[in-house]
Amino acid sequence: ALAWSAPLIDRRRDPERLRAVAEEMMEISRELGSIFGTAMAYRAMRWVAKNEGDLPRVRRYLGEELSRIVPLKDWIGVHGALWALADLAGQQGEYPWAARLLGIREVLEETTGLGTLENRLEARDRLVTQSGASIEQALAAAYAEGRAMSLQQAIDYALEREEERA
Repeated sequence: ALAWSAPLIDRRRDPERLRAVAEEMMEISRELGSIFGTAMAYRAMRWVAKNEGDLPRVRRYLGEELSRIVPLKDWIGVHGALWALADLAGQQGEYPWAARLLGIREVLEETTGLGTLENRLEARDRLVTQSGASIEQALAAAYAEGRAMSLQQAIDYALEREEERA
């Protein structure tokens, strides 16, 4: 119930309540030994950190979330986390990494049936706007590298980058 309420609370812009829900989710999930619940708690904590503008914490929580949901094969969660990680990389000026992550995410979408063409184009447009370069020019090689990875290689790559930053 807490995991379902967290996105609604986030959309209502109630940071105090979101923090309380995230902390309660984490406590309950750890008591129960729930890997999925812990991942969802990290997701909610990521939203708290994002609302506070604390990008290093956002990145750390994304890594924690990904490391838990990948073994569970929660492809919807992985898809969302990769989207958030690519967006964060673009915000922080890491455009080639963001482009690789977009390529990885597209492979996941094609493999699992997630996402839409509209979402893919929106993500590319956002990266182009952030970088000031077209994806076909400056970011094409990195994007292609991401698309060329197997799903497992892609996940390993995303997690390795997070571990390097920790």
